[in-house]
Amino acid sequence: MSFFDNLNKDCSKGAKVDIDINGGGSGGGGTVYWSDIVGKPLEFPPTAHTHTISDVDGLNSVLSDINDSLEDAVTEAELTPLLENKANKVHTHVISDITGLQGELNSKADLTDIPDVSGFATTTELTDGLAGKANTSHTHTISQISGLQLALDSKLNASSKGSPNGLAELDGNGKVPSSQLPSYVDDVLSYPTQGDFPSTGESGKIYIAENVNLTYRWSGSAYVEISPSLALGENSSTAYRGDRGKIAYDHTLVNGNPHNTQIADIPNLTDIINSKVDKIVGKGLSTNDYSNADKAKLDSIGEEWFGTRSEYEALGTYNPTTKYFIEKEA
Repeated sequence: MSFFDNLNKDCSKGAKVDIDINGGGSGGGGTVYWSDIVGKPLEFPPTAHTHTISDVDGLNSVLSDINDSLEDAVTEAELTPLLENKANKVHTHVISDITGLQGELNSKADLTDIPDVSGFATTTELTDGLAGKANTSHTHTISQISGLQLALDSKLNASSKGSPNGLAELDGNGKVPSSQLPSYVDDVLSYPTQGDFPSTGESGKIYIAENVNLTYRWSGSAYVEISPSLALGENSSTAYRGDRGKIAYDHTLVNGNPHNTQIADIPNLTDIINSKVDKIVGKGLSTNDYSNADKAKLDSIGEEWFGTRSEYEALGTYNPTTKYFIEKEA
């Protein structure tokens, strides 16, 4: 701003003129009256006229400073080639302009593919919920399972089944297998009637005619009835105490542990039990193995945070490894 720019437009005779004698700088200002100005034109505004540089105080010094500052300036001819390959400060790019951007975008999921996670548990809630839970693969001792020892004590020792001085087993028809019967019992052959017996019998065999419930043996030439006065049955008058046979059969159907069999009485039972997990109603174990690689993937998943936009902004600081999910506010 020049000295003359600080003059008020109203310069009529006798008017008050505000002049900043420092050319717009700070300090030194004051009020000067028109009548006090010396060497002013006789009429105002003055007629057209000119001045030399020396007529204006300080102009030569100002022009010299301007000339010095222009010595280091760049000409338009020099500036043009420098700006040819430069972009405007405000500009745009297409994806292909940025090296590798398309590949990075292809590796990302579309926003439409991100599932709705509203209502999902937070990492903290999930961690608290899993606290105190056992891994899918784990073991227990017998004492850790309520009532197991008592239940096992009521079971028959498996080693006693089908063993000497033990108990006979039953086949699919509820009968004792022939391999667990005395040798002579296996030699009993049963037929609907005596007429169905083989035409030539075998010595040492017992033949039963089911229609009359009588037993026979082969004499070498004919079938001879064994103890003609007795018949087979389940009562005290039969050839064998049928009532006792009935008791023995009923005993094989008894549940519980009538012989007070212990876990230790059954070979490898403790190891087998310890290798099992609890069965939970409505739950099942996966048929797939949980590998170290699967565990490493789970461990690499960072913490997740869920909340509204206002809750997110209120956090102030953010963990670079945490995934932040902003919920849509109603």
